[in-house]
Amino acid sequence: MGILKKIFDKKAKRIKSVFEKKPDPVDQNLPLNIKFNSIIEFDKTLFLLNENLNMKFPGKKNIVKGIGKSILFDHLDMYQFYLESEEGNESTLQIIKFENDKQLECRLLRTLDEEFPSNDEEWDFWLNDENGSIGLDSFKLKNAEDNDLYSRTWDDNGPEHINPIFVSEKIYLDKYDDNPVETKHDLMLYSKAINDDQLEYILVSAEEDKNSSMVRISTGIDVEPMSITII
Repeated sequence: MGILKKIFDKKAKRIKSVFEKKPDPVDQNLPLNIKFNSIIEFDKTLFLLNENLNMKFPGKKNIVKGIGKSILFDHLDMYQFYLESEEGNESTLQIIKFENDKQLECRLLRTLDEEFPSNDEEWDFWLNDENGSIGLDSFKLKNAEDNDLYSRTWDDNGPEHINPIFVSEKIYLDKYDDNPVETKHDLMLYSKAINDDQLEYILVSAEEDKNSSMVRISTGIDVEPMSITII
């Protein structure tokens, strides 16, 4: 199930009175001045030069359909812009804003796999405090070769296993949304070098909202803010 469909299916429907005062827009003062229904274009060159990437070109005219807001590491603003291209492809532009408000870390992500643990044993595989997969010092994709590993990016010099990073995200589906979808994440970021200049990432997230829980495995690459066209 795509991220956008999952979010929209779980969004509580509420009829608003025409006389009800609209709340303040939620898409003001966002990184790169991105707003709802902004069209975002990405440079295709990087994908053409690296055909073996798990991260594929998202397509043309990627429209912002949802905006997620959260705090990473207890002090960094993290935004996730949920996109849908004119071809119907879904992707996420993740932007982390550092304290000086000028330095941005931009990462383009797409869902690679979804897991739906159905019992404590299956959840233990992902979230065990001592050896859960989300938090180990390396991660291997399903059906990959044994030596095809992604190394832990967050706390890469830490012990063999660390606790996942907890993030509580509010996902807004329109600019006046006052009833966002709240999703809790237990996250870990992994990466490997594709060439001398490029990393490919794997973001593993155990996601939980009031209706369901799952594990989402996403692949991604860094994108330079100057290479992004926003209309």
